[in-house]
Amino acid sequence: MPKLSIVIHCHNRAAYAKYAIESALQQTNRDFKLVISDNSTNDETWDLVRAQFPQIDYHRRPSTLPAIEHFNLNIAEADTDFVCLFHDDDLMTPSFVDAMLKTIDEHPYAVAYSCNAHVINGDGATTTGKCFESSDSYVVINTPRA
Repeated sequence: MPKLSIVIHCHNRAAYAKYAIESALQQTNRDFKLVISDNSTNDETWDLVRAQFPQIDYHRRPSTLPAIEHFNLNIAEADTDFVCLFHDDDLMTPSFVDAMLKTIDEHPYAVAYSCNAHVINGDGATTTGKCFESSDSYVVINTPRA
């Protein structure tokens, strides 16, 4: 059983989801479980996964499921030690899983891990951003205010 699950949350953006799924499948380290959790109001993501990625664990959720409940449901259902939540407009570099597992091994008592991202914009192009405005390799947050 892998140590890490990657859950991609999808909502009415099947075209973006395709890129997110492909980025997960292109990992150099395949020791993770991939899950699609879809609360779309249409069947486009389901159709995509069924046609192009039938090997992926797919969960259809009620379209009215609020974001926080969607997150919490995936965390509660996880059968791995760690869960990484992505969105359908996020991309992983090919070494993402390696970096996450290394970080987990180096900081085993942390309760959360985060990283910067490549984001798909409205034109389908990707941008790289510093989600947490730090150029340091690791930032340890010790207080709720931080």
